[in-house]
Amino acid sequence: MREFLFLIEDDRYNVPTVEFVVVRDVVRARELATRKLSSSAHHVSVEVSEDGRTLFRLGRLAAKSPAMETEFQAIKPSRSARSAQP
Repeated sequence: MREFLFLIEDDRYNVPTVEFVVVRDVVRARELATRKLSSSAHHVSVEVSEDGRTLFRLGRLAAKSPAMETEFQAIKPSRSARSAQP
């Protein structure tokens, strides 16, 4: 079994709600995150992490839209930004 951290953004609160979820794999974690997002119209997004690394984030574009998935990607600084650093 694996432990995942869910950060649930709720439009009623200023800080996300934290939940620890223990399931067999990332597929099951994604299923539970999708269920959590759709369980309340106030849930704006669910970010899922494991061992301090963000795996994925599910979110809504609008209150009545279905859940959409956004994958995080590392953004590399541009060459000019790297050369400008001391």
